[in-house]
Amino acid sequence: MPLVKRSIEPSAISHGAIGSDVRNELECVSNNTLSKIIKQLGSLSKQSEDLFAELYVETCTLANRTTNLGRRIDGLKQKICQLNPIVEEVSLQEINQRKPFKSVMCRDQQIMLRSTRPHSIAEVYKMCEMPPALNKLDVFREDGMDSLKFYTNPEYFAELWFAEMKAAQHQQKKIKQKHSQLVGRFLSPIHL
Repeated sequence: MPLVKRSIEPSAISHGAIGSDVRNELECVSNNTLSKIIKQLGSLSKQSEDLFAELYVETCTLANRTTNLGRRIDGLKQKICQLNPIVEEVSLQEINQRKPFKSVMCRDQQIMLRSTRPHSIAEVYKMCEMPPALNKLDVFREDGMDSLKFYTNPEYFAELWFAEMKAAQHQQKKIKQKHSQLVGRFLSPIHL
């Protein structure tokens, strides 16, 4: 099922009931259609403003990242120009005593939070109905499980991925144990 990020309302422009007290039906239908078209243009304007605001934020983020990358490249150029391999001789002992490189680059994490949700998606969530109050049935459950998690569980896919990774790790551990047992058999001394 596709997720509609932005929708233009009203979608049915000419649909609607005509009252029994209307004298001119054609005029009523045309007035209703024109008013819904004006509402649709307003909705389109709002959605386009939201779209351009989102593009602006993403463009600013990209510009900041590009500027930071340019600064890092300039710093590397200066360091490379200062190096002279003929004059400086580095011994193996000095190389081993240096600390290993550690990156300070910040990675994006938890990008699907409510606080980072785009405005258009937040509007769609506001229009959704709340899940039923299944938590009231928890007192009747004997297994202690949360009743609402059977209806909706936002952590389902994370838990599924974790279980699959754990099973794959367990499988690899079994393969390594079998391999070490086979190698142990062939390398053990033969007793006569």
